Amino acid sequence: MNLNPARGKVFINDLEINSQTFSGKYFNGMRITVSAQPGVGYKFSHWSDSTLPQTQSFTTIVNRDFVIEPVFIEDTSPVAIQPNDVIINEYWLNDNGTYYSSIGNRPIYGDWVELLVTKEGGVDLRNWRITNNSTKTKLDSTDLNEGSVILKNIPQLSNIPKGTHILLILKKHPSNDYYFFKDDLDYSDSTMILYYGNGNLDKNYDPGFGIRTLNDRLVLLHPNKLISYSDDIGVDFISEGSDVTPSSFGVANDGVQFINPFVGIGDDDGAIFAFSSLNNFNNDNGIDENVGDDKPGSGGWIVDPSREFTGDDPGNPSQRNILTPGKRNYTGTSDVVDLTIPEKFQLYQNYPNPFNAQTKIRFALPKSGQINLKVYNILGQQIAELINEEKQAGYYELVFDGSKYNLSSGVLFVRFESKEFNKTIKILYLK
Repeated sequence: MNLNPARGKVFINDLEINSQTFSGKYFNGMRITVSAQPGVGYKFSHWSDSTLPQTQSFTTIVNRDFVIEPVFIEDTSPVAIQPNDVIINEYWLNDNGTYYSSIGNRPIYGDWVELLVTKEGGVDLRNWRITNNSTKTKLDSTDLNEGSVILKNIPQLSNIPKGTHILLILKKHPSNDYYFFKDDLDYSDSTMILYYGNGNLDKNYDPGFGIRTLNDRLVLLHPNKLISYSDDIGVDFISEGSDVTPSSFGVANDGVQFINPFVGIGDDDGAIFAFSSLNNFNNDNGIDENVGDDKPGSGGWIVDPSREFTGDDPGNPSQRNILTPGKRNYTGTSDVVDLTIPEKFQLYQNYPNPFNAQTKIRFALPKSGQINLKVYNILGQQIAELINEEKQAGYYELVFDGSKYNLSSGVLFVRFESKEFNKTIKILYLK
């Protein structure tokens, strides 16, 4: 029994106890798991039955009658959350049933949002809120253009590790009912999928949520102490247009910002934060200098990619889909593999070596600058110029394909040159 459900919930295995009294018959010797899940502003203290293990979750053997009564107390500790500890990593509005290989070649209809946990040690996502309201405190059940989606208080959301992609499918649709009939709450593969039709996403408290075209926003909020959500803490903010800003919404004081709002988001459109796959989680700049292509702008976002890049151009033989809901994002670049700043310049030995016909060449740049990467034969003759351009700091990897250059088997040299660092490595090509 749970005597104060407003303060928290009790689960027996996966069964949520919704009433103040509950009785169930279990076979003698059956193993059950009992867990207490505090509500907003509360924490677990103990079980009233002192003979039970005094942990928030415990497993026991059923061999007698016993009373399950958790005691929840007010949680006065400060919330340890920072901007971008979880980011809005990819989103799409009004999807028309595109099939995605990232989720087992299943289609999605309607709006979807992908979150990415970036905080070391992970986060508790229970009762988090994603909203397109105009202010943090707005709560208007009659406004059908704005609202919120709340991640419910379920045990599987209590400790989500860094690197987990959480796909939220937000529209009730017969196809979504069929393909996503059960939520994927197992994060062991770094993917979780929650579909609105399964009950773990709540739109009823603040109805009206839906991603709109033109001058709309998505705000990710961590719950604080008040059940009304008016003291929620801002974690991420993105927008198209500047009708609502982090300041006017009420999260600028939390350290949340977003400059250069998106442009061009229409029906069956969205955006991809490409830099997250390069270990850069600052998504606070929405600028994309070339909206519509498959390359990120200087802010790291690919905004409104054209239909040839989103699986929506079946008559185009060269079409491809760069959207990856639930998985690591497309980077939009072929050679950069990590934007973490290296400590020093380096040209690494190629792999594999010897090789036939392709090998990978990796190098590190601790600062931006002009670089040149060339391949020479044993006579000192240039075989290929792989790079001759400005590069930003980061780790890079590219493929050298010897079969393209009519080479004989033998030793080749890869020469890296920059203003501050020069190095040559020897590689062996076997035809």
